[in-house]
Amino acid sequence: MNIRAAAILGLVGAGGLGQQIHIAISLFLENQLLTLLIAIYIVVTVVDYLSAYLRSLL
Repeated sequence: MNIRAAAILGLVGAGGLGQQIHIAISLFLENQLLTLLIAIYIVVTVVDYLSAYLRSLL
């Protein structure tokens, strides 16, 4: 959840990946935007599954 929140905060001016997404949108850098969105999706998915697995062990 923190990774998703960080990306959203970046879109509104807090920096990080969200800021890079905003720049890519502003400059019409579709390839860079797609790469950033895929990276965020993969990271969030992996962290969510890892978190669920670790919680099931406890």
